[in-house]
Amino acid sequence: MPVIVMLEIESGSPDLWPAEFADSLGSPSCGRVRETLCLAAIDHRAADIRERLTNYTKRSAVGAAEIWTAFPEYRWEYYVKIERMTPGGPARGEVRLGDVVNGDRLTEMTLTLYNQRWFGGPPPDPKARETISVSKADLDAFAFLLETGIPQPAAPSQIESIKGKELYFCRIFSIVGLPDPEIVPGVRFLTMREFLATDCLQLIAAHHARQAANVEQFRSAGITIPSLQITLPPDASGVFLADLSIMSKSYADALVSRLLAAVALTSGVSGQIALQMNIDDDRYSSEVRSEQWSRPYQNGAGVWQNVAWADNPVLQTLITLIARSTEGKFIAGKEDYRLLAIDTVEDSRRPGVAVLQLAQLWMALERLLSFKNETTIQLALALSALSPAAKRVAAFDAIKKSYNLRSQIVHGYAFKRDETINAELQQHAQTFREVLALALDPMMTNGDSLRAAMIAHVLSGTASPMTATPPPP
Repeated sequence: MPVIVMLEIESGSPDLWPAEFADSLGSPSCGRVRETLCLAAIDHRAADIRERLTNYTKRSAVGAAEIWTAFPEYRWEYYVKIERMTPGGPARGEVRLGDVVNGDRLTEMTLTLYNQRWFGGPPPDPKARETISVSKADLDAFAFLLETGIPQPAAPSQIESIKGKELYFCRIFSIVGLPDPEIVPGVRFLTMREFLATDCLQLIAAHHARQAANVEQFRSAGITIPSLQITLPPDASGVFLADLSIMSKSYADALVSRLLAAVALTSGVSGQIALQMNIDDDRYSSEVRSEQWSRPYQNGAGVWQNVAWADNPVLQTLITLIARSTEGKFIAGKEDYRLLAIDTVEDSRRPGVAVLQLAQLWMALERLLSFKNETTIQLALALSALSPAAKRVAAFDAIKKSYNLRSQIVHGYAFKRDETINAELQQHAQTFREVLALALDPMMTNGDSLRAAMIAHVLSGTASPMTATPPPP
């Protein structure tokens, strides 16, 4: 069996495999799996490959164990065997680490690496595969896969009820390490393993029994009616439960959407609400939704779907602000300026038109940095604080140019429609994240204080960029 090898290569290089190894290692079966990473299957002994890579100046690794250690950014491409709770019961399979969600459980303490990247299950016809043993320490951020299951309640009275709850089924989204399932007052997030331990399946069974009785009653009278069956999404990765006894459905919708916005902007995880549902004793409603976050607000490679709560103090602080705001029920006069900016960013992804998204993204930045006059100059001056001193003049000019483009868009003037619009959108989505992190500092109580601090940073001539590390709430 060929040996799997990973090499770090020059960014922008047209070669899939370094030419310097053409004679000693030949032209292996290989592919570019990142801009600077090459994955290959080589028909040589591992020791011989290591010897020929001795003088290679960039990172290299031979075999799955070495690749796991030397290339941590590629770990989510390893495969694991898991048990996943689904509405139909436990399901076992082999999935990428990047596709596991909180609630999944390892069935074998092994990792498997293939010489091909694939989406979904393992590659259908790999040239090479290597399996290695793994410990809890090796799993690191994936250690939640080793947690024990949800214990069965001792009595029916202990089973949590979903009656009176609005259910939001998520895809490609999960939260790991929540200290309390109630993420904000009135809204809980449950893994599918936790959700299926509620009375959901009992309520569905009772609903189906009533439906069958109604169908039979009408059939005996010569009337045919459809049988309405409740179907839970088989690929759900978690569920938000909103308590409708303390909030309206429309408020719950807005609150869950705001939570997804906070997660996407602080962690880069692109959450999706695929189905919304409400099941009670005598009624049932269901609504297919497409509530999804994606680029430019989704940061990174777009395949990781678990939010590590403990590792994200920015998200913790932002969720604390959202929790406090629930007392005002989104009343504008009581809203925090940072949450209003989050809402504006949320609105900006909906048009699906890059120029409109760019304009609304600038609106979100202006919500964070309030200006009474000379908006362009002050915005450019304040935002240049995010650059090192040596680059601030260039950043100032670039920001002015971008804000002028925003003005051309919103005032209906002629502007050039090309790929630079998408580049601007990507850049300012990241700018918004950085300014939002600054705004979460306890001293930044309003847009005036944030703006003043950023301008003061520039005028002081401080060499380093202005950065923030918000303390945990």
